[in-house]
Amino acid sequence: MKIATKAVSTQYGLLLNGRCCIHLDDYSWNQDVGVVTLEGDLNGDLVEHTIKDKWIPFKLTLSGVINSEHIQEDSDFSDIETKSNFDVGLVKSNGIITLIIKTYDDVFVVECNSYKWEYEAPYT
Repeated sequence: MKIATKAVSTQYGLLLNGRCCIHLDDYSWNQDVGVVTLEGDLNGDLVEHTIKDKWIPFKLTLSGVINSEHIQEDSDFSDIETKSNFDVGLVKSNGIITLIIKTYDDVFVVECNSYKWEYEAPYT
């Protein structure tokens, strides 16, 4: 069964498809409190509201996580057809959403209640 997705806009617009859009430095999953955190940099050339030749440090916190898995980018993930590098898939009646986050090396599929982006000033 294929997962239908919809691109989700961020402060910088859509995160455009392209393996180099999200560079991940750190991933953590605190299962005790149900929080997944991803930290790294967005490629300013691959966001909808382009910031040419800049990198945008970010922290993405996903709360109320009930499941988190990651698949290596080079693996077969043909059941996940995304519109961008940050998509929402299924939204269940209990409020749980499925997010698909494609980074340089991995694809993360996370079921959670909510998420929050935090950004720092772009740099070269």
